[in-house]
Amino acid sequence: MRAALVTFVLLGLAALAWGAPRESSRLPFERFGVIDRVSPEEDTIVISDMRYVLPATVRVYLWGEAKAPRGRETPPFGNRYALRPGMHVGYTVGGEGGGRVGHLLEVWILPPHAVPRFSE
Repeated sequence: MRAALVTFVLLGLAALAWGAPRESSRLPFERFGVIDRVSPEEDTIVISDMRYVLPATVRVYLWGEAKAPRGRETPPFGNRYALRPGMHVGYTVGGEGGGRVGHLLEVWILPPHAVPRFSE
């Protein structure tokens, strides 16, 4: 029951963030999707049919983990090797534009089925 409530709240927040300007978003990520392919050895990841660079410096968090004490950053859950195809994720991207492929800065692993599949 609690997991369903968390998923419902997360979907509501994601829907609000999707239609709202980024400045007003309270979510820590800009985009969300489902991982299609991931290749840490080749520094690439495909999320919802979009290819990104997957640098070794990307920070991976688990959504819903306890918050860090005031004034400290939430410790990362893991690195790029924690990411698997089929995972629902929220993420931030840097370095896009001018024909350049963006690189992931941070990734949040979301609960299963948190991201709707618009193509289905």
